[in-house]
Amino acid sequence: MTEVYYTDITKFKLNKDFSFYESRLSVQRIEMLKKQAMLENQKQSLGAGFLLDEVLKKHGKREISEPYDTNKHGKRIYQGFDINLSHCKNIVMCAWSEQPVGIDIEKIKRYDKRIPIRFFTKKEQEWILQNTNPSRAFFQLWTRKESIAKWEGTGIGQDFFEDIVLPDEFMHQQTNINKQKVWLHSFELMDFLISVCTTEADIISEPEQIFVDI
Repeated sequence: MTEVYYTDITKFKLNKDFSFYESRLSVQRIEMLKKQAMLENQKQSLGAGFLLDEVLKKHGKREISEPYDTNKHGKRIYQGFDINLSHCKNIVMCAWSEQPVGIDIEKIKRYDKRIPIRFFTKKEQEWILQNTNPSRAFFQLWTRKESIAKWEGTGIGQDFFEDIVLPDEFMHQQTNINKQKVWLHSFELMDFLISVCTTEADIISEPEQIFVDI
């Protein structure tokens, strides 16, 4: 089963002495934190680290000690499971699965109409324009494409520019990516749109909130 979690970092109070977190987070996460220049990005990186730790704890593991490899596109490769992170504004998401998984979150807002022309097929562009809520439709497609890219662990590639199954009212659909059957799941959370790509049909019904103590 694929598990989906989120945390709200709105009230995070960041300790500027990043060594404060060294007893709870890995060296790699601390280094990522140091590279962030903007406060919002620092909070997102910290939130991602602590949410990752909380999810791993549910499976008897810890972020600070769980070994992993990294592919050439930067995706972490764990042994026996997969885990993926995404964040937007004050929300950080995490998906956990025993199979490859990708997750993406975006805030539903007015979108740049040049983006569908560049990244979406004609069929997808028409579907957005014909939708009663074009902004919601755009971000549902965008997050689904991003989740596929993260599921593959390749970043934006050729698949990003190809037709995917257009979302229906049920938000959970099966499709094929490079001849492999995958499931696309989409959720609305407040004013955010979240999509998950996984090879598992089973997924928790709604993302579960985790309150992170930093």
